[in-house]
Parts: sequence; structure tokens; C-alpha cells
Amino acid sequence: MVTARQHLQAALSAQQQGQFGKAAQEYEAALKIVPGSPDVFQNLGLVYHLMNQYQNAISAFEKALKLDPQLWASNLFLGIACYKTNQFDRAVVALKRALDLNPKSAEIEGRYWLGVTYKALGQHQEAARELEKRLELTPRDIEVLYALSDTCRSFAPEKSAELLQRMLEIDPHSYRVKQMEAEVLEQQEKYPQALEAYQAAYRLKPDLPGLRFALGSVHWKMRQFDEAARWLGKELDFNPHHALSHYQLGNIYVYQNQPAKALVHLQQALDAKVPLTDVHRDLGKALVQLKRYDEAVHHFSRVAEAEPDDDAIHALLAGAYRKLGRRDEEEKELRLFQELNQKKLERVQRQTQSARRR
Repeated sequence: MVTARQHLQAALSAQQQGQFGKAAQEYEAALKIVPGSPDVFQNLGLVYHLMNQYQNAISAFEKALKLDPQLWASNLFLGIACYKTNQFDRAVVALKRALDLNPKSAEIEGRYWLGVTYKALGQHQEAARELEKRLELTPRDIEVLYALSDTCRSFAPEKSAELLQRMLEIDPHSYRVKQMEAEVLEQQEKYPQALEAYQAAYRLKPDLPGLRFALGSVHWKMRQFDEAARWLGKELDFNPHHALSHYQLGNIYVYQNQPAKALVHLQQALDAKVPLTDVHRDLGKALVQLKRYDEAVHHFSRVAEAEPDDDAIHALLAGAYRKLGRRDEEEKELRLFQELNQKKLERVQRQTQSARRR
């Protein structure tokens, strides 16, 4: 009979050889013999993490921490796995816990991932604070310089430009430099040039997370939907949890009148809490295409609540109510659409007259 020790030795050997699937099997076998070992659960979580099986990794780290809450590494990698699966609030808690338990050992990874998690939550100044602390430890780290520059772009553009200049001085041919150049061009709506810069970054670092999405997103903005779908699909092959790839693919399928496909991706984006009312808007459109009008009204109403001055959403609501035979609600939404549309027209006319006077 094979002992737990033998399974653990086999797991370690497989792990050292990069045979992570086999290592996971051996750790699982060991746990059947010694189910109360937090260290084995932690090792199992690390193996799943290395295989990008983040949900399995999360489960293993949670079991390790239930047995021993003081495992700083399990907290650290739990936080990273939660970030990778769009569970940003949970990621913050776990990463902070790791830093509290072992500030010296957890600091390099913990500060970086806490910074990018805050950025994902839209808390840019908190993100910058963590990334600046991380940069003090490794001042020439291109990855940290890129993350900090990208974070500062929204509220401190001069600092962002200064950090980009430091990146250029350290390594002008870095894929991160090319990526930053592409992002600036994309922000300026210079899409063909942005594509060239993203392609240059992709040639230098084809396994970079998010780069396939960036290429797909630029094609999406140019309404080159077939090419956009190809790149967005590649990003999801690489990272099935990439919420914005799901959203944009869903939007493409709505446009192409493929509502069943659209719903799959839009629901994934919604589950990931993408802060876009457009997810609800496109879900409503897909449901209209499927003649599920009551459900469509629910999603259109969410958009109307968030953006009450959006005239187009009231037109969509009126159309859904018409299909349901709810005439009073249809007429109410049509009146709102007409009023808001008139206000928009008057606003454009005032702006035009003001421009002429100048």
C-alpha cells in the first residue's frame, strides 16, 4: 500500500519536472490518507495555480486556511487567484491578510497584486499607493513601472508620462513600452497605429495576459467584428474569466443577431460585475431577439435607472412594452424618449450657435 509520504514525494518530483497535473493527482491521493494537513492543501493549491486552474486553487487554499489561518502563502495566492477570477473584494482581504501575517516575505508579490486589484476596483489612488511601495523595493522593475504608469494616467498624467520615460531609459524595446505606446494611441483614437504597436508588443510577448483582448478591442472599436471576435476568443482561451472579452463578444453576437451566443458571454460579464450599463443594455437586446420581452424589460430598466437621461434606452423600453401589449407603459416611455431627444437636439443647436459666434 502506498503511503502518504510516498505520494508526497511523487508529487514533489512531478512538480519539479513541470508535470503539474500528475503532481495534483499525487497531492489529492495524499490528502485521502492525511485529510487534515494544511501544508498539503497549500501545495495542491499552488499546483492548480501553476496550471491556471484558479477555482480549484481557491478551493484548496480555503481548505488550507480553514485548518491553519496563519498560512501567509495561502492567503497571498488565494488573493492572486481571486484577482484572476474577478473576485476583487475577496482578493483585497486575502492579500492584506498575507501582508499582515508576513510583511517581509509577502511584500514583493503582495504589494503588486494589491495595487492591480485596487486598480481593477477603480480605486486608482489606493492602487498607486501600493505600487509606489512596491517600486521602492525594485526601482527598475518594468512590470511595476508599467502598472503604476497605467494607474496614474487617470488622475496624474504628468507622473504617468514621467514613469513611461523611466521605462524607456531602462529598456526602450520592452514589450511593456510598446504596450503603453499602443494604449496611448488607442486613447487618442488612432486605431491603425495602436494596432501596429499592440502587434509589436505581441511579437515580443505572445503570452502576455490581456494583450489578445487589447487587439480584439481595437478591432471592435473599428467595427471589424470578425477579426475582433477572433482575438477576443483567443483571450478567453488564455483566460476564461476575462470579463471585458465576454462583454465585447456578447455585443458582437447581438449585432450579428446571434442572441443565444450573446447571452452566454453577456451573463459571464454580468457575473464578473463588469461596471458597464451596456452589459444590461445588450442583454436586453439579446432577450428581445429571443422574444423574452419581460426579461428584456428588467435589463433595460436597470440601464434607465442608472442613466435616466439616455433617450435611446426609453425607445428600447417602449418597444419591449409594445410587444408585451402594455400600452400605458409604452406611451410613457415614448414620451420620455421624445422629451429627452428634443432636449438633446436643443443642446446640440446651442453648441453649434456658440461655435459659430466664436
